Amino acid sequence: MDTSQEKLKSHWQKLWLNWSQDQAMGDQLWQELAKAYSGAGRHYHNLVHIADLLEQARQFQSEIENYQLLCLAIWYHDLIYNPLRQDNERRSAERAREVIAMIPLPEQDGQRVYQHILATKSHLSQTDQDTARLIDFDLRVLSWDWTDYLNYSKAIRKEYRLVPDFVYRRGRRKVLQHFLDQPTIYQSEAYQSQFEALAKQNLAQELDWIRQGKI
Repeated sequence: MDTSQEKLKSHWQKLWLNWSQDQAMGDQLWQELAKAYSGAGRHYHNLVHIADLLEQARQFQSEIENYQLLCLAIWYHDLIYNPLRQDNERRSAERAREVIAMIPLPEQDGQRVYQHILATKSHLSQTDQDTARLIDFDLRVLSWDWTDYLNYSKAIRKEYRLVPDFVYRRGRRKVLQHFLDQPTIYQSEAYQSQFEALAKQNLAQELDWIRQGKI
């Protein structure tokens, strides 16, 4: 997907019109989304990241039970992102549920999007297949080629720029080991077969580099 704001705005507007003809409200929500994801501290969790996830979702649209709700979850899953807080996913999910209530959609739709977004905190195995897909899309970055993966890792460090190196490295090691300890990182057969081995290789290499002081 084109990562330009105009292309992303168009995607949002088309998604919004599935539920509401209130274009003014849709534009207002777009401004909220664009402002949040274009913040000065957003070195990775930005509109490029959203575009990446939306493109992955488009590729698997036929296998997604509720494509529109999953796209809505993608748009809101990192709306609130403060590296120094632990409740970003919950607050983002709550905002998504508020938007769904304004449309309005059934309460169960709001709850489903809420659960989609909450799951991106731990990235653990899910029984809801759409949630599992979202997690796979969100973790696709772990299997990028090493140069791109390293750039992603550096971007995350920039987002945590206020955290001292020794504290950040300790936390980062914990995150990397969390993923390496999982039976599988990805939940779909397609992602497991294509990306699992490379993701584990990248995680292990970054962990080794941190231990050697290279990062």
